[in-house]
Formats: sequence, structure tokens, C-alpha cells
Amino acid sequence: MNDLHHSNTPLHEISLSDGGHNVVARELSTRFQDGRAQEVADYLAQCDFSALVWLGMGNRRRNIWDTDPGAWRAFARLTAKRGILWLGADGMEHRDAAFSEEIHAFGRDLLASAGTDPAALARAHDFILNFVTPRLGYPGIARADVLAMVDEHLAIRGAARLTDAPEHDSWLHPLLACLAGPADLVALAGRSEYLFRQAMRAHQNRSGQERARERWVPWHDFFDRHPDYLACYLDRIADPGLMLRRWPSGPTQLRRSMMHILLGAMPWPGGDDQDYAAEVVDAMIRNDQDKLFQTISLPRHRLGLAVSLVSRQQSHDVLLEFFPGIIPQNHAPNAGAALNIVLAAYPELFAGIFTGDLPGALVLLSNDVLRAVLPALGERIGQAACPTLCAAAVIASARLDLADVAAAGWFASDQENLRLACREILLTHPDQAGATALLAVH
Repeated sequence: MNDLHHSNTPLHEISLSDGGHNVVARELSTRFQDGRAQEVADYLAQCDFSALVWLGMGNRRRNIWDTDPGAWRAFARLTAKRGILWLGADGMEHRDAAFSEEIHAFGRDLLASAGTDPAALARAHDFILNFVTPRLGYPGIARADVLAMVDEHLAIRGAARLTDAPEHDSWLHPLLACLAGPADLVALAGRSEYLFRQAMRAHQNRSGQERARERWVPWHDFFDRHPDYLACYLDRIADPGLMLRRWPSGPTQLRRSMMHILLGAMPWPGGDDQDYAAEVVDAMIRNDQDKLFQTISLPRHRLGLAVSLVSRQQSHDVLLEFFPGIIPQNHAPNAGAALNIVLAAYPELFAGIFTGDLPGALVLLSNDVLRAVLPALGERIGQAACPTLCAAAVIASARLDLADVAAAGWFASDQENLRLACREILLTHPDQAGATALLAVH
């Protein structure tokens, strides 16, 4: 469509298809600025409602109502009569009691004009709930006025026969953000699930810059009284402190969801939010380790937890108890990297690995970590008559220098099992020159 020469074309003759709505929006802006406001008003009063919807979406930041607050208000006085307000420069408009009252009047007038017509009433209800209510608040608005507007909003929802289901949500939370403290939001949240979602969103929007450990503290008692809300909206709340409170009584699936969120927060670079998550997991381990193991059933999650705790230099004594339960599934993806991170930081944890799990663990260890745990490995070989462990140790030692094995005290040991393992090492080690010399001595 050639959209360069439409200044003399009646607006209703310009097609909205194939991008034509952008042409009409541009013409509305141009004619309004050129003193042809009556043409604009006539078109907006007579066009199909779907045209109003399309016009509100086109040419963002190019239309005069997108850049000029006064123009937005002038167009709002026209479109409000049809039950719609366009996004645009209303965000730049100075919000005060007068602005709020005019917006409020738009809703009252449309509702009054609807009479008893069901379709007109439905449009008026939708207009008030989703276009009027979000714009009613302003800096310094009295608490009593906000609460009165909330009651009016709920009355309109009742008249519209809307339920608490999420698909029936309206735009109340911008108004709720005008309530100064969390107490009013918490009180409203207790009245219905719809109000809970709106209050929760208002709280999230204004508390995002607070420290994670403080963000939801005013809501902790509320969620104790309404545990189902925490379960249903856990991913949106994601507060470690709330999870810790709910952990002892939560069902298995909820605990798994909690751990998924917590483990997702912990691996990122250190910071207060991540430390908060790690501290809560630490407390979960201390308070109920068995339940934690039942919840974290996937090996990669167990390894991820251990790595996260190590990376924060946290929970050393907890890891001593927790670590052995990680190893049996050492075939998990990235298990080697995780094991090496943990054992490089705390090589003494190697002593807690069950003997039957050691052969599989040795395969995954880096040379540096293997070298560090050689003394402990030698003790385990000497104490346990385990052919599989001896065979795994022989294979693993081939990656190290014989001097490393000697430094760990293996060749000087008088334990029969370890001496047999050392003989196999010397017979099969790549450094046969050094091995021959050691065989002559030992």
C-alpha cells in the first residue's frame, strides 16, 4: 500500500489490512496536530472496535499519543467512550488526584451508558478492571482511598461473574503498589486467591532490590497459614527461608521443587542471594539428612549440591556426612568434574567413600586429586581384601610417577594387601626402569 498521500482521504476509506493500521494511526496523529481533531473524533466514535485495538498497537513511539502526555489524555477522552485506553504517554503524565478522578469517571460513564445490555456491560466491566483500575493510583494517594477503590474493583468483578482462577485475573496490582507497607498487602492477600496473586505481584515489583533474605520476611506468617499458596506459587516466590519453614511438613513433590529452585540458585557466583540459598540447604541437611537424600534422588543433583557447598567454603562438617551418599552413582554426567572439585578442596572426604564405590570413583579422579588421596587409598587397600579395588588402584597408579606412589608410603607398608597391590603396580607401570629398581628393593 502506498501510504504517502492520504491527507485528503477519509479515514474510514483507508484499509487496516496489510499494515494499514499504521497508516491510519499516522493520519490520526497528523490530523490531530493539524487542527482536524473533529475528523479524528468522528472516526474513533464510528470505527469498528477491532480497529481501536489495532490502532493501539501500531507505530509505537511514533504516534502523538505515545510521546505527548497531553495528546494521550485528549485521545483517551475519545477512546474511553468505546471502552479502551491506549498505551502510550500516560506513563509520562503527572499522576495526581485530578488525573485519577478523570480516569475513574471514564469507567463510571461507560458503565452508566451500558444500561442493561449484556454485551455493553461486559465491555464496561473489562474496561474498568483492566484499563481504569491500573491508572487510578498516584503518589500520596490516601490509604483509605486505595482500599475503597479495591472494594469497588471487587464489586465490578463480582458483577462480571469472574472467579479466582488465573485466567480471570485483572490489573489490580499497580493500584495495590500504592499501599505503603506490606501489612495491607498481606491482609488483602488473605481475602481471596485473586487478591493474593495481585498483592504478591505488587510486593514482587517493589521489593526486587531488597536483599533476598529480607524480601519475604513480612509474608512468612501468612504462608504458614496458607501453605497451599506457597506450594502453588513456589517458582514465583522462590524464598529460601519460606522453603525451610515448609520443608519438614511438605510432601515429597514439593520438596523436590524446592530443591530444584535452591540448587538452581546456588551454583552462580557468590552473593547474598546465593549464600542465602546455600545456608538454607545447609540447614536442611543438618535437620533432616535422610529426607534430603530421599528428595534429591538424581545423582547429578547430589553432586551439584556438594559442589555448591564447596564453592562457598561452607558446610565442611556437613559434607563429611553427606559426601558418601553421593558416590554410588558416580556414572552421572559431569560426575568426574564434581568429584574433583569437592576432593580438591577437602581430600579427607575420600576416607568416607564406601569401599565398594572406590573402584568407580578412582576412574574419575584427576591426577592431582589422585595424588592427594594416595595415602588414604593405601590405607583402604591395606584394610580390605578387595580384588576389584586393588585392580582399580593398579590401573589408576599408572597415571602417576612411581615417586608419587613411594611418597604416599605404599612401598614401605607392611600390610599384605597393599604389598600385593604394589607388586602388581611395579610389574605393569609404564616406567619399567624405575619399577625394576624398586622391585629389587621391595
